[in-house]
Amino acid sequence: MPNQQPQNIYWKVLVLSTGIALLGFGTVAFLDWKLHNPDAKPWWYILIYGVAVHGLIPIGAIAFLFEVFIRRDLHREFTQSIRDLFSEDPSLARSLSEETRKRRVRNVLIAQLGEEGGQAVFSGMAERYLTGASPLRWNEELQVSIEDIDENIEISLPEWGTTKVTLSKDDYHRVIVKSNYEAMFDDTQRFVGCILVEDSEELNYWFKRDDCFFRDVACLNETERVGIGSLLQTRRTKNGPLTALTRGRSLEREKAELVTKFFQVDIKIDGKQFDVQRVRLSPSGKSIEIGLKDPGSIKKGTRVRFELKQVSVLAKSVRRYPVIFGEPCQNPSVTFLYPANDVTNVRESVFLTGRSPFEPAVEKRPHADYIKVGLPPSMGPLWVFPNSGVVFTWDSGQKG
Repeated sequence: MPNQQPQNIYWKVLVLSTGIALLGFGTVAFLDWKLHNPDAKPWWYILIYGVAVHGLIPIGAIAFLFEVFIRRDLHREFTQSIRDLFSEDPSLARSLSEETRKRRVRNVLIAQLGEEGGQAVFSGMAERYLTGASPLRWNEELQVSIEDIDENIEISLPEWGTTKVTLSKDDYHRVIVKSNYEAMFDDTQRFVGCILVEDSEELNYWFKRDDCFFRDVACLNETERVGIGSLLQTRRTKNGPLTALTRGRSLEREKAELVTKFFQVDIKIDGKQFDVQRVRLSPSGKSIEIGLKDPGSIKKGTRVRFELKQVSVLAKSVRRYPVIFGEPCQNPSVTFLYPANDVTNVRESVFLTGRSPFEPAVEKRPHADYIKVGLPPSMGPLWVFPNSGVVFTWDSGQKG
C-alpha cells in the first residue's frame, strides 16, 4: 500500500508556509498602512485587515499548489506500488507450476481483501482460470425432457447380495438431457458426477473439481438413495460363495451396470466414444463418480465438439429442475420439454448474467409442452458468466 510518510511531511510544510505567509504579509500591510496613515485606526485593526486582505491570495495559491503536488505524488506512488505488486518477469511466470501460480494469486487476493474475502474471490472466480485447461464453452445447446416411466426400475446385485431397490414409476420421472457444445479438449477431465440428493456442499464439491466436465442431479428419495449406496459399497469377501455367475466376473463391472439402470451417460468427442471405465460412490454417499476412458488420438488444447446424452431419474416430489452453466459459455440456449402426464403449470426462473445487461429471450408453447430460454439474437455473440442458468418448477396434476 502507498506510504503515508510523504503525506505527513506535506501537511507540516503546508502549515509552516501558511503561518509564514500570514505573518509576513500581515506585517507588510501593517507597516505600509502606518507609514501613509499615522493617525489611522488602532494597530490591531490594521493588522487583522492586512492579514485578511493581503494574505488570502497567497494562502489560497499555496494551498492549491500543495494539493496538486500531494495528489500527483500520492497517485504516482500508489500506481507504482500496484505495478510492483503485480509485476512479473514473463519468463519466470511461464516457468511457474500450476500450483505455484494458484498460490501466488491466492496470497495477493488475501493480502488485499483479507483472509475471508480473498479466499472467497479466489475459490469462486479466479481458481478455475488458473488451470491448464480453458474452461470456455461455445454455442452450448442443452435440451431437457421430463417424461413418464413405463414400469418400475429394479436395482440389485443378485449374485453378490440380497438387497434390492425399487424405483416406482409412481414416484419417479425419467429425465433425458442432451447437450452439444464446443470446448478445448483436456485429457485430465475424465469424470462425470451423478449427484443423488439436492445438497449445496455436494454440488460445490463437483463444481470445484477440475477433472469433472459434466455433473447432474439424479434426485432420489432418501430410502432409495441409502439402498443404492449400500449396493455400491458391496465388496467381494474371501470366504464368500463363488458361484458360476460370479466366477470370472468383475464386481466393478456389475456396479457400473447397476448404475446404468437409473443414470446413463453417452459422451462423444468429435464423434469418438467416451466409454465408462469405473463407477464408485463418493465418500459422502451423496453422489456417484463415473470415470471415463481416454478416447485417445485427441491432442490436448484442441477445440472439439462434445455431444452428450444423459438419461436419469428424478423424484416426483422434487418438482423442479435446475440448469446451471458451470463454465463461461458463449450464446447458450436451454430447451425444456415436459411430456410427462402429471407435469403442469411449468415456470422458468432465469438468472443468466453477462458483462452487459440483457433481457433473455423466452419462447413458450404450452400446447406442445415446450419452453426455450436463450439470448436475444439482436445482441450478437454474448458470453454468459459461470453459475448462471435457469430453474424450471412445476405443479403436479393431470393435464387437461
